[in-house]
Amino acid sequence: MTVTPHGQVVPEAAWPGAPFDSFPANTTSQALGSSLVVATGQRRLFGLQGFNSNAAAQFVLLFDLDALPADGALATLVIKAAAADNFSAYFGSIGRWFDRGIVLCNSSTEPTKTIGAADCFFDVQYY
Repeated sequence: MTVTPHGQVVPEAAWPGAPFDSFPANTTSQALGSSLVVATGQRRLFGLQGFNSNAAAQFVLLFDLDALPADGALATLVIKAAAADNFSAYFGSIGRWFDRGIVLCNSSTEPTKTIGAADCFFDVQYY
C-alpha cells in the first residue's frame, strides 16, 4: 500500500510513483489550438510535448486550475516554445503534483497569460 503526498491510499505500483495500473492517462489536442484543459482534480503531470507552428517563439504556460484563467493570470510553470519547432518537458516517474487540475495554454508573455493564436498542438501524459 502506498500513501501519496495528498493522503490518497493506492495499491503498490509497478515503479515508484506509478499510477496503480502502471499506465498514465493521455490528453491530446484534436487540432491546432491555444489552450487545453487536460484534467481536473488532484493530478500528477508526467510530461508534455507539442508543436509551435507560429513563426515566432512563444511560451507554454501551465496552471494548477480546473479551467482556463483570464489573461494576466500567473502561471505555475513556463516552457519556452521556439518558433516553428517542437517543445517538451518531462517530470520523471514521480511527476509533478497539481491540486486543482492541469490546464495549459500558449502565451506571448511569461509568466503571465496573454493567450496567443490557435497555433499549437499539445500532447500531455498525467495520472
